[in-house]
Amino acid sequence: MSPLFITRVPELFFSNSAYDYRVDIWSVGLILAGMIFNRTPFLHGTDNIDQILKITRLVGTREVVKYIKENKLTEKKGHKK
Repeated sequence: MSPLFITRVPELFFSNSAYDYRVDIWSVGLILAGMIFNRTPFLHGTDNIDQILKITRLVGTREVVKYIKENKLTEKKGHKK
């Protein structure tokens, strides 16, 4: 398993190409959660949809919808599902 997959951030699933410190915080959080709960990768989805569902189960639907709206994210065009 690639370390990049372990730290996959929500921005990669959408058309947001402007990364900031939040990407690093998310990645470190997943690494620490994997170490604390002895489960690496912590959020391992079988595909993009499953990955988003796992994130939604972790942080809650309202938070995911709020994040998508606040950051004006849309699904990536031509991205494999």
